[in-house]
Amino acid sequence: MIILITGANGTIGCDLVEKLSLNHKILALYRTDNFFSNNFKSKNVTWMKQDLKKKIDCEVIPDAIIHGAVTHPFASKKSNKDYIDSNIISLLNIIDFAIKKGVKKFIYLSSVVIYGKIEENILTDYSSFNNPDLLGATKILSETLLENQDFKFLSIRLP
Repeated sequence: MIILITGANGTIGCDLVEKLSLNHKILALYRTDNFFSNNFKSKNVTWMKQDLKKKIDCEVIPDAIIHGAVTHPFASKKSNKDYIDSNIISLLNIIDFAIKKGVKKFIYLSSVVIYGKIEENILTDYSSFNNPDLLGATKILSETLLENQDFKFLSIRLP
């Protein structure tokens, strides 16, 4: 199986690349070089520098996409424009790529920050949003964009 991972040199992306490359071919997309993307070597991993705000020009046809690229409060670039570019425009480009390539499996790494101020002990898909921050708002919009596509996806709301 060929898996495309966005945000491949981020905190979660690094772990996904490392673990999934044991049994699968990985196309690891990243925006900025770092220690991991410069030093992790595996015959199963192809690193591709890609600004996801731009159309993805890639010949590989992945079987699955794991979209983990995100601007968050701990990012070095975190202006309002960075949140929109990274969390919305980038997702639209990944969706477009997935449709063109006929990708059947799409996993979106969302976040529990969509709920904003959490006042419940247990969260469900039906829990109310309570004043989410900009990251939460862009994640809500992203999940809505995915819900309006014809392909199936899994959205994982990480803590």
